[in-house]
Amino acid sequence: MRTIGKFQGQGGFTLVELVSVMTVVGILAAVALPKYANLSADARAATVHSARGALDSTLAMVHSKYLVRPAAYDDGTGMPMEDATVTFRNGYPVADRDLAAAAGLDKRASFDATWTNGRLVVSPAGVADRAQCNVTYTEPAAPGTPPAITATVTDCG
Repeated sequence: MRTIGKFQGQGGFTLVELVSVMTVVGILAAVALPKYANLSADARAATVHSARGALDSTLAMVHSKYLVRPAAYDDGTGMPMEDATVTFRNGYPVADRDLAAAAGLDKRASFDATWTNGRLVVSPAGVADRAQCNVTYTEPAAPGTPPAITATVTDCG
């Protein structure tokens, strides 16, 4: 019996080739990893900016509706919106849970909101330092002055 195409040896990669490929992959990983490692902080910063946009548009909508009929809302009953009733002080919304809910910035939307002394502070849920990653709504101090909305994204890591 005769055999055809007898194996002369096994084929494969040499140790040098394998080490070379592993070295190249390691270098690529070392260069690419820092670029993608900070994506969660960037995402939280974008969330803060979107929260500011939500507050801006809610404020514009609520204030314009207030300007049409101020007497209807100055009695303290408030303006029903979404699952909240927005109340007013100096012609603008009061900084409270209802304003956060009207803007969609409550627990259901993965935000942490606190309000005290005329300030509403909203941060993405799970952020390490809320003072460095938030949007703040401050009620106007007097009639005729607009409220302040500021976004802080110093450290959203």
